[in-house]
Amino acid sequence: KYICKQLQCKRKVPDTERPEALDSYPRLRDWLRTVNLRPELIQGVETKLSLDTLLQMTGAQVRDAMRRLGSSSEECARLGAALSCLKSATESEMKEDSVSWL
Repeated sequence: KYICKQLQCKRKVPDTERPEALDSYPRLRDWLRTVNLRPELIQGVETKLSLDTLLQMTGAQVRDAMRRLGSSSEECARLGAALSCLKSATESEMKEDSVSWL
């Protein structure tokens, strides 16, 4: 939920007006630690992907990318489930925001 709130706040600010400090949130490393990935895998993910990129990928794309980075099937499953939850929470928050504006 915390990461979702950070994403929501970040997306409310247009790219052209976004301070550099806001661009660094949410921190991918922190979220991947929460998902309980190995430190070396986290490092690999950070060099190749961003949280925004992961959120836009399909489940198959995420699995392929994670396999290329050397993740186990269990780590792939955890990351896939965590991404699914984050996508759902983000979509719910966006819907709630749009309803509150009406």
